[in-house]
Amino acid sequence: MIHRLKALVVDDERLARKLLKEMLENKHLEDIEVVGEADCVSQAALLSIELQPDVIFLDIQMPREGGFSLLPHLVGLQSRPSVIFVTAFDEYAVRAFEANALDYLLKPLREERLDASIKRLQASRTTAHAAADSLKEMEDKQRIFPKQSTYQPLDIIAFKDNGSLLMAKASDILAVKSEGAYCHIFIANRKTLMINRSISYWESHLPACTFERVSRSLILNKGRISAVKTVNRETAELYLEGLSEPILVSRLESARLRAAFA
Repeated sequence: MIHRLKALVVDDERLARKLLKEMLENKHLEDIEVVGEADCVSQAALLSIELQPDVIFLDIQMPREGGFSLLPHLVGLQSRPSVIFVTAFDEYAVRAFEANALDYLLKPLREERLDASIKRLQASRTTAHAAADSLKEMEDKQRIFPKQSTYQPLDIIAFKDNGSLLMAKASDILAVKSEGAYCHIFIANRKTLMINRSISYWESHLPACTFERVSRSLILNKGRISAVKTVNRETAELYLEGLSEPILVSRLESARLRAAFA
């Protein structure tokens, strides 16, 4: 049985949502199932977490918040959906593709243009599934042949900080949180550092026995976690020994943490 892709349609105009849904159902019913609709970014963010769509058809100009405001909410999802912008304005195309949008459709929608976008979507998801299978195979091999970390818990790591050199034991690193090409390094009873190294670098260098990568953007010192407190449906507060303020984590990150210690 062929898996139908789950779609979320986001547009503040009800008729625009209805038209797109009808176009998808009339010609692509076997390929795509519209599982939800939203008329604003906040509603779309909640539905993205609840429904875990494969693709989001996203309007750009909407009241209160524009479509681009939804993108940061998608980062922590278990599987990041493809985004196809659907808009009446062509001046945002460059920004859309800089944000890694799959496609950019102009209203009024044309069937042949939508068809081409769906074919691109299917190709991209096939490629993504192949990459996921490859990653799973690599992870399975790592379970048999565990990686050798660069640092051990008691090793000293030197950090450059505004011309100074700051030393800390690997075990005193509490968390690593990525922000673009940089990472925030949270160190016990010390100030937080901003280091120009990727989170993949820290994942491969920090002791695997002590640190756990719980999402694309967060690595945690498992031995320093003192509490996880739910704030609302989307976020939780993570408390770490040696850190005065909690770190906000997504629902997915919180769930993975709880599962790891279950």
